[in-house]
Amino acid sequence: VWGIRGDLIFGRSFHVYGIDVGVSGWILSDMVGIEATGFNLIYGEVTGGQLGLVANAVRGDVVGAQLSAGVNWDRGAFTGAQLGLLNIDGIFYGAQLGALNWNSGVSYGWQGGISNVNGTEYFGASLGVVNITGRMHGVQLGVVNEIEQIGDGLQVGLINGAKDFTGVQIGLFNII
Repeated sequence: VWGIRGDLIFGRSFHVYGIDVGVSGWILSDMVGIEATGFNLIYGEVTGGQLGLVANAVRGDVVGAQLSAGVNWDRGAFTGAQLGLLNIDGIFYGAQLGALNWNSGVSYGWQGGISNVNGTEYFGASLGVVNITGRMHGVQLGVVNEIEQIGDGLQVGLINGAKDFTGVQIGLFNII
């Protein structure tokens, strides 16, 4: 599709270059442009933006933004911004704002949410009630901050914990 695609219930295409609007969009390869539907599923890569009422899901890389009242999920590398109730990524570069932000790979940027979880390594600032990361380089600001391995930077919270930490911990309970 080159241009605008609209559907009443379900739309499926191989590529979309332009605007995809409807109830449910399914793209089997890449999308360049804007997709605005209730549920978006893209098997390839995205350059642009997704606006999903329920969810945005991408199996490849994303450069742009995902906005949803529900879930934003990217299995590849994400560069840009996510705003949703639940944001899930592999590798992340940018900003996430949601109730739960969860990255399984290396992450760079800023997170704001009730809970921020980074599995591998995080470079940036996590601002939430609970912040958990494998390795952290930057700032954790929350009620509970946990670094499961090595960290450096600043932890500010009621409870701060790390296996190995170089930096400053400010809180009622500081554990290294």
